[in-house]
Amino acid sequence: LTKIFRRHGAVLVSTPQLAPYLPTTANASESVMCLMDRHGGLVTLPHDLRSSFARSVARNGPDQMKRFMIEKVFRDKKVRGAHPWEIYECAFDIVTPNPGTLLADAEVIFSVTEIIQEFDYLQSGNYVIYLNHTSLAEAMLRCCSVPKEYYGKVWDLFYDVANGRIRWLAAQQTLGEILPTELAIQHLRTFLYPVEFEKAKAMLEPERKRKGDLTHTLLEIAFHELETVITNLNTLSVRIPIMVDFSVLQNIQTHYAGVMFRVAQTSQRRQRRINVLAAGGRYDKLLNNLASQSTAQSVEGCASAVGVSIAVDHIVSSYTEREREKDETVPCLCEALVTCHGPDMLLMERLIVIRDLWAAGISADTSLDQGHNLEEYCRTMGIPFLIMLKDHNPMESGFAKVRLINEKDKSIPDRTVPL
Repeated sequence: LTKIFRRHGAVLVSTPQLAPYLPTTANASESVMCLMDRHGGLVTLPHDLRSSFARSVARNGPDQMKRFMIEKVFRDKKVRGAHPWEIYECAFDIVTPNPGTLLADAEVIFSVTEIIQEFDYLQSGNYVIYLNHTSLAEAMLRCCSVPKEYYGKVWDLFYDVANGRIRWLAAQQTLGEILPTELAIQHLRTFLYPVEFEKAKAMLEPERKRKGDLTHTLLEIAFHELETVITNLNTLSVRIPIMVDFSVLQNIQTHYAGVMFRVAQTSQRRQRRINVLAAGGRYDKLLNNLASQSTAQSVEGCASAVGVSIAVDHIVSSYTEREREKDETVPCLCEALVTCHGPDMLLMERLIVIRDLWAAGISADTSLDQGHNLEEYCRTMGIPFLIMLKDHNPMESGFAKVRLINEKDKSIPDRTVPL
């Protein structure tokens, strides 16, 4: 991962481990892990690797840089007394004075495709790039006659339904209290599943023809920027399918103002998204919110930024699953286990043998528990050799027995070797 980001000219930039609790920004999430200092103030452990970096950019600049970071984040389990989730996350951010030609948006998405190409076991994962835009999300609700004060609630419901958290019938009851007609509810349902870019334009063609309307303006902005990003990705020779997904709405109320995206695996059943590898977007709204709370930076002079968060645990688990399918044997803890026969422990003699093995570059260990079946223990733990010392000063006799622990052939005789 580091090699990929350095190839883009990014530098490793760490952020503070603790940050003040800010309910007006992303820290309002219920899964944020909060701590209390000695004065009674609340601070938070990193819920993601973006909020602290955005706070630093909003307060101090700079207005142009590329950074990456790989670190743990913490999520509250909402269970009293439970240890929080510790998840490894990777962040890649590009800060620019303004959005410009949206090349930075395409670059962070392209970096995810490079990661898929870098790890061969990810290449068979049927990954798809799902794009959305904050203006497109707002235009979708305007087309369905959703009152503005209910935008946040409808977005949350739509996100939960599209990602399988709740069923449409359960959401339909709540939507019936918000939307004016059953026709509006069914119209909203047509946006549930990903479509190709041209089909997304065709779905909203009637609204695009209404010149002068706010919905028309929102759609023109959204489709122009999405088309620009798709063109940039095609220029970068991205081979992964690209779809427009109206349900890519993560942190839309607190973070993003522009293109949002997610890279995830798909299942054939109703195009349901599974196993999200990366998600991100242009988080200018977060920067502006943080700049408005700071006296050191004005909102007008605030930079623009786009970033992606990559699930490192997903990469590791995919590798582990692939290796488990290839070989079900237990990883080898060491190459030799030194033990003894008889009532004498022969501790000093075993330490001498282990010392010599270590000096020769051979990993070795010893067992102080003589009651176990050591051969079975070696077979279980993947230790290939069992070295056995006899009673009555084996260092004087100068010999030890070596047994090869073989799962397939258990009739291999022991070998006597000089010490």
